[in-house]
Amino acid sequence: MDETDEDLARRYVGGDSSAFDALFLRYQPRLRAVFARSFSDHQTVEDLVQATFLKLHRGRERYDPSRPFRPWLYTIAMGLRQDELRRRYRLPPTAGEEALVGAEAEQGEPQVRFSMEPSLADRVRAAIDGLPESQRVVIQLHRFEQLTFEEIAAMLGASPGSVRVRASRGYGALREALAGVEAS
Repeated sequence: MDETDEDLARRYVGGDSSAFDALFLRYQPRLRAVFARSFSDHQTVEDLVQATFLKLHRGRERYDPSRPFRPWLYTIAMGLRQDELRRRYRLPPTAGEEALVGAEAEQGEPQVRFSMEPSLADRVRAAIDGLPESQRVVIQLHRFEQLTFEEIAAMLGASPGSVRVRASRGYGALREALAGVEAS
């Protein structure tokens, strides 16, 4: 039977480098997917994945084994995501999630584009990519990483209510963008 994330984290904190390797193999593709939803630049995505694991390594002694590992890792990743967005929007390092949402709104929302006769997966991907970043990241973490709104709120430094609103708006926009699309 596979070890739980928490078992691996405990082993890693205890000095077992093979446990880090296992966590890296388990989470590197998932983090890459999360970052790729926020940033189209492949190098930025890779840098953020590496930075997440470097920060995990440096902070491993602060891991609380009585708490789930995954939300802790994603909190690190979302902090790095916010730092990169602050840098891109030229916001001060103290700017919170609400300031990022405001800066994003000033940039304008991305347009959903479909290619000729796209597959269902292409249409869903394009619809998700067409969401504002603040909604896209919440949907990515909620739907695909199965994190709760409370966990996402803690990661983003936002209230659970504002995260629920973003999710509701994002899911609504997806329903509208995918209206009439049927699975083949």
